[in-house]
Amino acid sequence: MKENITSDNLKNLGFEKQPDGTFAKKTESKLPKVLMGLDMGETTGVAIYFVGVKKLTLYSFTFIEFLDYFYTKVLEIKKKYNVTLVIEDVIANSPVFKAKFCYENTKNSDGTPATHNQKIGAVCKYAERVGAVKQKTKTIIELCEAHNIQVIRKRPTKGSMTKLSHEKFVQITGYKGRTNTHVRDSAMLIWNM
Repeated sequence: MKENITSDNLKNLGFEKQPDGTFAKKTESKLPKVLMGLDMGETTGVAIYFVGVKKLTLYSFTFIEFLDYFYTKVLEIKKKYNVTLVIEDVIANSPVFKAKFCYENTKNSDGTPATHNQKIGAVCKYAERVGAVKQKTKTIIELCEAHNIQVIRKRPTKGSMTKLSHEKFVQITGYKGRTNTHVRDSAMLIWNM
């Protein structure tokens, strides 16, 4: 009986796809480890954690600025370190429940209830933003895979320690610097890995 060998079979056996499309046995890297947390959105939060020296650096970028950072800095870091990207996987989320919440809670600026058409408009705007973030996330995952950077997708959950206040974040991480919600969320994706 002849058995078909698929790329999933090869990955399960410890092989990884190379840039030329062939597969090679995965080897453990002897390079020091760097974790990169990425929280996509209109503002992209980036956390770079150099594991050996326990150094955490946080950045806040637009999507285009992050692409520039990827090509100028991340690929340089990859030459000296074993880089793993941990990304908030919004692709796995269904926006239906949040859309319902958005519809039910849309109000006018003066606090009066919105009309049905205003609520539908708010839901459409929300869906548009979610779609844009999903596309950016997919693009970054494909970019990392094309450059042989390991990608770990983390689905956001209620217990994923995101949306921390600055004070709580500093208490947990000891980070001494300014933060915003995007960089805090990106750092919590990689914290304690």
